[in-house]
Amino acid sequence: MKTDNPYARCVYKCDNNVVDHQSVLVNFESGATGTHNMVGGSSEPRRQIHIIGTKGELFGNFEESKYTVLKINPSPDAHHEECDVEEVDLNVHGDMVGAYGGHGGGDEKLAADFVKFINNEDPSLACTSIFDSVAGHLSVYLADESREKGGAPIDVVL
Repeated sequence: MKTDNPYARCVYKCDNNVVDHQSVLVNFESGATGTHNMVGGSSEPRRQIHIIGTKGELFGNFEESKYTVLKINPSPDAHHEECDVEEVDLNVHGDMVGAYGGHGGGDEKLAADFVKFINNEDPSLACTSIFDSVAGHLSVYLADESREKGGAPIDVVL
């Protein structure tokens, strides 16, 4: 290990500039706000989602393959307990990251959508336009640029 082996270097004395935590705030033209928080030093790998909208909210845990939908009861006399709650178990178990489970099976579905698209077939609902895909990737690159500039706001212009 006392050679020029890159795996023998001290992590604090190498040129690795990967962030260990980051929070990104996105203000959309529609007035919606999105946040993304990444923490690299957590006790276990975990990806969670929480979406709050005008009619309710959705939250889920990717590793558990479960999500919950809470629909707001618009009645002025309604209490939290009276919300319409739907719990969904996607029943996806096993390899979530390997060859057949990359991104929870999403990698395989992405490839299937691509084949459908080039064969002029209808892709799945999850298939995004090239515009949306580029915008999403650009946002990630600009978040990193913002980090390198001390958190300065950056406009996404397409």
